[in-house]
Amino acid sequence: MQQRGKPYVDPKAGTTRVPDDFEHLSVAKQGPDFGCGRCALLTAAKFLGSVRGDATSRTLMRRLGPLDRERIAAWLPEYGLWPKDMRALARAAGLGLRRPLHQSAEQFRSGWPWIAFTRVLFRCGEKAVDDGHYLLVLGHVVADGALVVADSHPANPNVYCVGEECFEAAWSKALRLPWAARLWAFDTG
Repeated sequence: MQQRGKPYVDPKAGTTRVPDDFEHLSVAKQGPDFGCGRCALLTAAKFLGSVRGDATSRTLMRRLGPLDRERIAAWLPEYGLWPKDMRALARAAGLGLRRPLHQSAEQFRSGWPWIAFTRVLFRCGEKAVDDGHYLLVLGHVVADGALVVADSHPANPNVYCVGEECFEAAWSKALRLPWAARLWAFDTG
């Protein structure tokens, strides 16, 4: 359950309706590993059109160079992804990934898709756990002061809205330094 001083994003608490542009987005769901970052990048690649709609997490892993593939395969099941891994997977997905030197919650209102590491509440049956998790920030609902996020965790909705203040608090408390990166598709034309 939520601990004092540890804010989190609660996917079931959203009151803002998800905009039609995002309502039917195909969100890659993670398995039993810590693959939320990989799934968020795959969802972003589908959203931005840099991979085909039938691409999977395995598609991205096959596109990696052998050293990146071995390192990620070894670490992912128990520890998750490091920033170096996120960059390699983004390249494999045809995405550019840029983490600004100075991070602020204002960046999420830009209209660009972002991948962010935040604290999220996971409800599995009667048990609730808050833990670190990568979310894909898709957009901003200005009138409601909410961000639209895609979530790869199988227990959470695919796409939901979360209040900006709630998201900012959970994002800033997830790591010692907030981590987020702007995403865009490479021009393949």
